[in-house]
Amino acid sequence: MAIHPTRAWVGEPARRVGILYGHYADTQELAQTLAALAQAHDVECWTAPRHEEAIVRDLFQQARPDLVVTMGGDGAMLQTVRLAAPDATPIVGVNFGTLGFLTEFQPDEIAACFPALLAGEYWLEERLKLEGEIWRDGQLAAVYEALNDVVMCRGALCKMVRVRVTIDDEPFTTYAADGVIVATPTGSTAYSFAAGGPILHPQLRSLVLTPVAPHLILSSSWVLSSEVQVGLELVGREEGTAAIDGQIHEPLRPGDRVHVRASRQTARFVRRRPPTYFYGALLERIK
Repeated sequence: MAIHPTRAWVGEPARRVGILYGHYADTQELAQTLAALAQAHDVECWTAPRHEEAIVRDLFQQARPDLVVTMGGDGAMLQTVRLAAPDATPIVGVNFGTLGFLTEFQPDEIAACFPALLAGEYWLEERLKLEGEIWRDGQLAAVYEALNDVVMCRGALCKMVRVRVTIDDEPFTTYAADGVIVATPTGSTAYSFAAGGPILHPQLRSLVLTPVAPHLILSSSWVLSSEVQVGLELVGREEGTAAIDGQIHEPLRPGDRVHVRASRQTARFVRRRPPTYFYGALLERIK
């Protein structure tokens, strides 16, 4: 991978590194290689399987890594951001997935660059996150953080749902649709894009409101300020689901509400590519 940085490295030399691997043997082998490199540079290192979330959360809280390497695709990156919260630990993504749009390295690249990463030779890309609150019967039932999106969508039955939308508590519209997406700029290239939404540069501070297959209503997305709160209320008789980054699914009953706003937390990704990487990487993956 050609490196042509156009800004100063802003990373700090690592003292403790965490390495998360997947189910497959090749990810475990690479994790062992990187752990040996870390130890050779007198850097403390731990490794763990990503799917053992309780163990990984304990390691984040107790070992407090300065840098985390995660192996997988975009789903692995979303999971690692969630596990690393609220500390916003810098995350290095190694792509073992299909798209790997959020990752930085291919498996055959990371070992050569790893000593430079340990020395802090990288820049940090901060990404906006969402906070989603689920309310039932006037009581706060759950709070989640999301990097991509918070979605109110249909439940187990293949029927559209009715979603009443407010913006800062002011009535906006009611969609009869398969669902309604509130996405970050990061999430604008994911489900929202598949539903016809616009692509936003990841450094923007905006939200995207996108209906999914709406019936007899304006189907356009809306780009909103990150300062607003979007309210989603499940109305009618159908049950629904609140989906957080496509990884957490909470069943909803009629009358349940989801409040979505920009989070105080951010995600931080380690980058060695030029800051303009986004455009080329996007076109390469969607062509």
